[in-house]
Amino acid sequence: MELARHDGKFLGLGFYNPHSLIAFRLLMTENEEIDYDFFRKRIDRAAELRQRIYPLSEMVRIAHGESDYLPGLIVDKYRDYLSLQVYSFGMDKLLPLICDVLESTFQAKGIVERNESLVSEYSFDDLTPDKRGNRLNRWKQETDEWLGIICQNHVALIIRGMEDQIKEFNVSWFEVTEALKKRAVRGGVLFQ
Repeated sequence: MELARHDGKFLGLGFYNPHSLIAFRLLMTENEEIDYDFFRKRIDRAAELRQRIYPLSEMVRIAHGESDYLPGLIVDKYRDYLSLQVYSFGMDKLLPLICDVLESTFQAKGIVERNESLVSEYSFDDLTPDKRGNRLNRWKQETDEWLGIICQNHVALIIRGMEDQIKEFNVSWFEVTEALKKRAVRGGVLFQ
């Protein structure tokens, strides 16, 4: 929807929802086409910023809503997986396009959509209490499985790193003790 001043001057385009606590979410101040390239530029810019701030991190928030000019969208990266949350109906309608951009940009093994947040525009008002519980239980189960895989991979990397350090330490310790034994046998000074 277009946003204009009282005199009709164009201010921007955004998402309007009269039922939301944030009635208008500004997407752009220029009149651009909202397409694949639009989202690609925004997501690339957000990812480049995170890369500069956290160059070694494999787990980072890629897009954080309005601060990245993507109102109502949060994207988190956990190694090869992405998690996204949508907080506006406008972004929700564009979700297939956004997922295409995310998939091609990050070559993700999986994208998990998390839209069960109590602060989102999506409410449980339309659901009976048992269906609300079912939705939350499904979300918890999917999240637990997904985090379990990530944690297993992370723990495996830590263990491999520790094994490498132990091997280096053992070799170093062995070399040091052998050198000390040789010096002791020759009657030399052990520590200089």
